[in-house]
Order: sequence, then structure tokens, then C-alpha cells
Amino acid sequence: MKLLHTSDWHLGATFHDRARDADEEHALDQIIAVARDRAVDAVVISGDIFDTANPGAAEQRRWYQTLQRLVDEAGVGTVVAIAGNHDSGLRLEGPRELLASRRVQVRGLLTREADAFGCVVPMQDRSGQQRAWCALVPYLREGDLLRAGDDVGEDRPQRLARALHRRWAEVRAAVPVGLPWIAVGHAFATGGRLGGAESPVLVEVGNLGKADIASLAAGSSYAAFGHLHQPQTIAGQAHWRYSGALLPTGFDEAGLERSIVLAEIPDDGSPAVTELVPLIPYRKYQRVVGTLDVVQTTLRSLPEPAPGAPTPWLQAIVHLDTPVPGLTRLLGEAAGARDWSCVATHLQRGGTAAGTPGSGAGTLPPELDALAPAEVFRLLHQHLYHADPPPALAGSFDDLLVTVQAQKD
Repeated sequence: MKLLHTSDWHLGATFHDRARDADEEHALDQIIAVARDRAVDAVVISGDIFDTANPGAAEQRRWYQTLQRLVDEAGVGTVVAIAGNHDSGLRLEGPRELLASRRVQVRGLLTREADAFGCVVPMQDRSGQQRAWCALVPYLREGDLLRAGDDVGEDRPQRLARALHRRWAEVRAAVPVGLPWIAVGHAFATGGRLGGAESPVLVEVGNLGKADIASLAAGSSYAAFGHLHQPQTIAGQAHWRYSGALLPTGFDEAGLERSIVLAEIPDDGSPAVTELVPLIPYRKYQRVVGTLDVVQTTLRSLPEPAPGAPTPWLQAIVHLDTPVPGLTRLLGEAAGARDWSCVATHLQRGGTAAGTPGSGAGTLPPELDALAPAEVFRLLHQHLYHADPPPALAGSFDDLLVTVQAQKD
């Protein structure tokens, strides 16, 4: 059986306040083309389908149209998807029965009372023959885990970690024997690499800590995980993977190739053979760093995009000893002269980044509207305490941010 693994689409997310509808469609078109041209049997989408718990109509339409195209146009036998920490599990599961009739299995919730077997689904190939089982564990919050009788003598992180791994073990134990099985989850694996707009979120349950993926994945032919945006293996296992985010989430990822994973699942249940399939980027991203003279010289030499190509985006990080009035406008005009858009300008004063230790009072970056909330929080903590926020505090902030955004939407 041939499986395609993708994750962290974050449909509807803006990039420095710029919408990326066309970028999303370009990447999703490529996923559908790969599924069709490589005769993929099953597609796994491991969470964070949307960027907010209450996505807009355009993003929901894009989601359902993609599912329809995977089945009808690409001929996929099974599509499975789970909710991530950015998704509303309840919203995602709303049309669960209807989607199942179209060969799409979605699991957004795994409550304390739910039978773990409900998160185990059959995976069929393009001919309709079942070839594997799939264990789906959506993002779990504290309310999904703790039960009456849990040891109240343990501290909260210990209780939550034990409850999380117990729930994973219950799902794994519900997998019938006789066929290969695939583990699907949305979690922060121990040893995982962060990147882009990610903060050190401990996504299992707020500030619980990083997860031992082997608790769910041991014995699986393939483990398809979501949350971390850089494509990578898990625990050194080539068949346990994060596929990475669909689009770059920060300028530090400007040179990082986006990809999806193809996995050949052997009939005997042994580890899958994997292949990374690169996605062709819709637009160029570039970060320019240096003194004002260096940055201006670089901007004047930018290659002009081909006629009809999307506008490339860049971030300028300028080393300054004294303020330069109108700097953002100045750099924007220089980039615009080459048909580029300078979507973010950051300053580094006196050799240290604005807002970092040693930069003095009142030097937080002036372009706050170009920063993600988690980055503003990190810079403020640096400004006040001369250090990054500890992981527990950063995790709590991210949980609060998701909750507030859901209420706002």
C-alpha cells in the first residue's frame, strides 16, 4: 500500500498580515497531482488543517474541495485526518458520517468517556481492499485526559503525562492484529526541531512536556505526526516522521524545502520505506541582513520576478547605531523598484537585536504589527528579564492565545 503523509496546512493563516490563498491552492494542487500520478492508496493529514478554531468560509471550502478532489480526481482509496491544537475537533468532526461515506475518516475528539476503538479505522487501497489499520489520536487537552481516581498526589505535569501515554496505549491496544497499522498523532516529540513562527509549545496538554512518541508508534509500519513545521524523522526512526508545514511559517525557513512524504507499507507490517517529495514553492522568500548600506545594495540587485509570477517577499534586518527616520518606507521603495515586497523590517541596534538583553529600555521592535503574538511575548520577556520565557510559561501563553483567538473568531 502506498501512503501520502502531509500535515500542518494552517489554512487561512496570514504571513506578516498577507493572505496566502493562492499559495495554499498551489501547494494543495501539487498534493493532488502526486496522489494521482503516483497512484497513492491512502492520504494521511495529521492535524492543524486550519489556522484557527473558527475558520472562514473560504478556508472551509478549500478543505472540502481538496478532500473531494483526492477521492474523485486522484482516486485515493482512503483519506484520514485528525485535529491539531489549532483546530476545533468538534467542528472538524461535524460531518463525520457524511465524510465516511466518501472514503474520508476524520477524528477530532477523543474524550475521557470515548471508546478508544472509535479512533481505529480501516485503510483501503484504490481498489477498495483493506490493507491496513490506522490508529488516530487527535490533539488531546487536559479535559480529555484526567479521570476521577487519577493519582492526585502527583504534580500536574506527571499526572497529565501519565494520562496521555495511557490514552495512547489504549488506542494502540485497540488495533486488531493481522494487518499492518499506521500511527497518526499531533504532538511535540522529544528531540524535535522547531522553526519559523513556532514557539516552544508543548502541545500535548499545554505545558506538559515533550512526548515519547514510541508510546503510540512502537510496532507501527509508519508513524505520521503533525505539529512541528520542519520535515524530520522522530527518534531516529526513518519510518516515523513529521511531514512539515505546507508553507513557510517564518523567514528563517526561506531556504527550507517544503515536502510531503510517500511511504510504501509492506504487507507483513515491517517498517515502511519512505520518500520525500518536494513541493514547488509558489513564491520566493528571502531574508536580507546587514548594515543599511549592505541591505540597500542587496535590494538594488534583487532579481526581478518573471512576468506574471507572484510578488516575492523579503524581510530586512538592519544593523543600526542611530535611528533612521522613514526606514521602513525607504526599504519598501527599494524592494518595490525590483518588484519585490518588503513585508517585514527589523532593527538591530548597537550590535544587539532590538528588545534583546543589553538593548536598553524602550527598544522593542517598532514593527509590532509584523510580528506573531508569540514573538512579541518572547521579545517582551527578553526585554524585562534578559532571557527567553521558560517552556512552561511559553506553553501556557500559546494555549491562552489559541483560546482567545477562538473566542474572537
